[in-house]
Amino acid sequence: MSLIVTTLLICLLPTSVWTQSSVIYTGRTCEGSTLRLSCQANSHIDIVSASYGRNAGSEICPHSYIRVTSGCHASSSLSIVRNTCHGQQSCSVRASNSVFGDPCFRTYKYLEVKYRCQQTPTEITCEGSTMSLSCQGNSEIHVVSASYGRNAGPEICPHSSIQVTSGCHSYFSLSRVRSACEGQNSCSISASNYIFGDPCVFTYKYLEVSYECRTTSRACEGSTLSLTCPSNTRLNIITANYGRNAGRDVCPHRHIRVTSGCNASSSLGKVRAACQGRQSCSIRASNSVFGDPCFRTYKYLEATYVCS
Repeated sequence: MSLIVTTLLICLLPTSVWTQSSVIYTGRTCEGSTLRLSCQANSHIDIVSASYGRNAGSEICPHSYIRVTSGCHASSSLSIVRNTCHGQQSCSVRASNSVFGDPCFRTYKYLEVKYRCQQTPTEITCEGSTMSLSCQGNSEIHVVSASYGRNAGPEICPHSSIQVTSGCHSYFSLSRVRSACEGQNSCSISASNYIFGDPCVFTYKYLEVSYECRTTSRACEGSTLSLTCPSNTRLNIITANYGRNAGRDVCPHRHIRVTSGCNASSSLGKVRAACQGRQSCSIRASNSVFGDPCFRTYKYLEATYVCS
């Protein structure tokens, strides 16, 4: 099959071709503007690639200051965009040197992002019942979205008291579900007015939650990080960092001078290059792979991923 690529220039101008896996969208915005990405309900953003810089001539984001037309790329692009957007239904990222740094001085740049809209596992529990969420192994729940109320007719949680079929949503839905479930291996929460308040009186409601199961693995400097998913699933790397953001309780060593803010900007890109879309992968936690983000400090490689 051929590839579907949809191009968005802030105003979302589409051209499309079909792919075997899913639709890939391309969003682009010029330096100084804000890029906005969005997916439909019950799906979330999965960032495929991101680059702030310039790899084209004046046909893209024309300007009087264009001295570089290739090889201009902020190495932090992918990690910053993924940290802002992954798992969200919509997000905004500003295309500016203050966010990404300046990869090519005196050249007008742009931010270009490729992403997918991934379907998210969704659970629905009718009012008065208890919702239970769980992940396998040592995976942890990440709540993508939550809504207590009603945005459908009697085909979902049928009842004699349904006076509202749209726009009924408790403002506290996401925060209450995340408080009960985020980072847990399993959790339970009651679909009730007592927990969420009553967003539409005299209407029988339900709790709808979309979530994913995330796993975090770690390898100390000098070791190899190995990631594996069950058969028929593939690795989707959410975050990755080679460096140190913890004390001696993580990968203890006599050489620990930095305990926070030690992050190799190439981490996410290199782990995704080695692992993304595979059932299993291995990558060495070493300065030779990622560079040395904090001299004379014993580091570790940590990656968070979803099997999907």
